Amino acid sequence: MRWMTVYVAPVDHVFLWSDDATDSTTDDALRRTPTTIHIPTTSTWTTIHMVEKRDQRLECVALGGYPPPSVDLYVGRRDVTNQLMFRHGATLTGAVLGMRRIDFRSERSTDNFQALADDDRSLLRCVVAVRGAKSVVEFARLDVDCK
Repeated sequence: MRWMTVYVAPVDHVFLWSDDATDSTTDDALRRTPTTIHIPTTSTWTTIHMVEKRDQRLECVALGGYPPPSVDLYVGRRDVTNQLMFRHGATLTGAVLGMRRIDFRSERSTDNFQALADDDRSLLRCVVAVRGAKSVVEFARLDVDCK
């Protein structure tokens, strides 16, 4: 019997953003720029502003990771993973054959995420995991305005 070696590559970076994400230390003029989310051990939080029951873009992107990682999203304790579409792809960079680098990108995203009034001040978590490697988690605080 032949044994096959399975290579595992951890996730390098995870980004979580929306159309209206802002770092708690930035001014309102920067709110429309996609922003990397800070982990909760830092002194600043990124806040994602949403309006109750209004479609909004929400995205969690993982760079690296092989085999393709799972990407799961939670609002508080509520699993919203199935509301976002999963995509995974790889690109080759470099001009010398045999010396090119493979860059992996996995993401869950949607253009029509709808926050609920009860989601206000909830923690949004993006959990990215490659089997056999440590999970990576990114966080944001939701600020939901009611209609």
